[in-house]
Amino acid sequence: MVFSFLSLIIVNLYLFQIGGSTNIQDFDSLIKNGGKIRIYNYSYAEVLTEDINKLTAEYPNLSFIVGNEPDSYQVLAINYWGKQVNEFVSIQDYALWLDNETSLFEKKIILSPRIPERRQIWLAGGISKNQNDLTNYSLLNLGIGIGEPINISGFKQIKKYDILYLSKKE
Repeated sequence: MVFSFLSLIIVNLYLFQIGGSTNIQDFDSLIKNGGKIRIYNYSYAEVLTEDINKLTAEYPNLSFIVGNEPDSYQVLAINYWGKQVNEFVSIQDYALWLDNETSLFEKKIILSPRIPERRQIWLAGGISKNQNDLTNYSLLNLGIGIGEPINISGFKQIKKYDILYLSKKE
């Protein structure tokens, strides 16, 4: 593991000097990708943008579920600034809609005072979907996977680009 980590640092430094890139964007993706590390002779962001442009030329003005990681949609939203996409939807939000849920995370802390009181103090918080979310999830029938096909039951891969995989609801 140490050898792999040191090798990755050395290889990345070399790639950055020559203008290349890898599919490893951070340490988490190093762990998750394991033996599936790819080295490109070009910028990952450039290829990703080119893939998005090809995809949106074929499927303009649509909304896409993006996965397989909860925030994969951010990668596409950061790299695509065109107007051919209605919306990139998080696979996490789509899963919440399927389960008829709105909360991603909730935590309640109940303090126990040293002296028994009549009142109890508690704090609660969490993360949930935006209450003003206007996305019509029932109409979403296209999914984009980054580096692999999207993993949603009922979706089948219909096209592969360099980095992106397009799937359609069956």
